[in-house]
Amino acid sequence: MAPPTPKLSIALSAFGLIAMLSSIIFFAGSFFVENDIGKAFALGAFFSGLIGSILLFGFSKVIHLLEAIRIQTAPTEETEPTIDEKDEPG
Repeated sequence: MAPPTPKLSIALSAFGLIAMLSSIIFFAGSFFVENDIGKAFALGAFFSGLIGSILLFGFSKVIHLLEAIRIQTAPTEETEPTIDEKDEPG
């Protein structure tokens, strides 16, 4: 059974998707802008959105992996008794 996905990971993936879509729109818009300053702005926004979406998806995957590790290393009820529990009389 796969561990549940943390809500923060889902939110970061959603923001990454939004950043990717907005960067695609800016890239397409750079072909329709007439002046050079507008093209430079659109291409700058495209590259910024692209870097942002890569970072957001990366953070999302790291959080998801850390959650899976936390669940795997969580103590279960079937663990052996600790040294303190073995020394108790009775």
